[in-house]
Amino acid sequence: MDDHVVPSFTELEPKPLGKTRVPTRGRSYPAVRLYYYYDLIKQKFIALQVKLSNERLSKVLPDLIAHLKDLRKKAGCLANKLRLLFDRGGYKGSLFNSLMEDEDVIFITPAIRYASNVAQWEAIPDEEFIDYIPKEMEQLPQEKRQILKLADTTTIVTDCEEPIRSIVLRNLTLGAKEKWWVLFTNDTDSSAETILEEYPSRQPHENAYRTLKHGHHGDALPKAYRLERVENQQGEKRQTVETRIEKKDLWFVAWLKGLAINLVQDFGSALGTQESKMTSPTLVRKFIKRPACLKLMENQLHVVLDPFDGDAALSDWIQYINHQKFRIPWLGNLVLQISIADQTAFLPHTLAKIKRRIFANSASRKVA
Repeated sequence: MDDHVVPSFTELEPKPLGKTRVPTRGRSYPAVRLYYYYDLIKQKFIALQVKLSNERLSKVLPDLIAHLKDLRKKAGCLANKLRLLFDRGGYKGSLFNSLMEDEDVIFITPAIRYASNVAQWEAIPDEEFIDYIPKEMEQLPQEKRQILKLADTTTIVTDCEEPIRSIVLRNLTLGAKEKWWVLFTNDTDSSAETILEEYPSRQPHENAYRTLKHGHHGDALPKAYRLERVENQQGEKRQTVETRIEKKDLWFVAWLKGLAINLVQDFGSALGTQESKMTSPTLVRKFIKRPACLKLMENQLHVVLDPFDGDAALSDWIQYINHQKFRIPWLGNLVLQISIADQTAFLPHTLAKIKRRIFANSASRKVA
């Protein structure tokens, strides 16, 4: 679980939203937080909650977990424990305490290097540390490897009744920026190495946020507030008397964008191993946003794609779609059929005639 801050750039200052720092801007703006639930195994968004700017992860995580448990119950996914990976935004002693008491939840989160925590890690005897070589460094020559030591211990955290299991990684490399990298967890069964290797698996969630923002315009959302105004003496509604929070429209559009990413990624997975690694914008640009001719034949709508480099990857998928004979309800239940032309279709018109056809309904536009 993680949040994505969406700023609201307005001079009206909708005070009920509150302000928070926007990481990409380095300043504070009125904003909302989008909490997308992300399945790291299926690599899909599975749910969304919209919160105000002051509702940070450490504050809302219990509600998010309760909501996720309810979704799992409805889906019948109760065989395994809920395994949560979240960042330092969820660091809170009382929260750790409640999570450790919950038998259905296993969490892994990085610790914050508070002075009280570092003092405990500094006090760990050297004999409790073992050499640790990450998998990505095994092939490197000895002189290029970082000097890492690993210890499996506990840390006492304020407002947490029990010491928390801590996977402590100490970096002794000369000039290292961070000496300590520590993970808190209530997983008592997995080895320290397994937990240390598992946490980076949350990177696809960060990548999905990047794709959402830059590939699907994830910040282009309806406002999360409504201004109530009264008329002035001239009959113009100028004076704002109330600002009400309304998040339904924003939630709906934000979830549609997350769902679009899921669907396009499913499309890529259906094409093959190589295509499954592509981001959704790449898949759209390479395979979906292609020129084509539409042909109506009896009760079928034929989409004839122009040939392009790499179109062979679509052959099995097109065969599957045509075999299923999907009907399009908003087009009179026409049966969809897709094919790839042998050669690009050229329009037998001059450029001027093509422009006239394109802008036929634009009376104000003159085409030479």
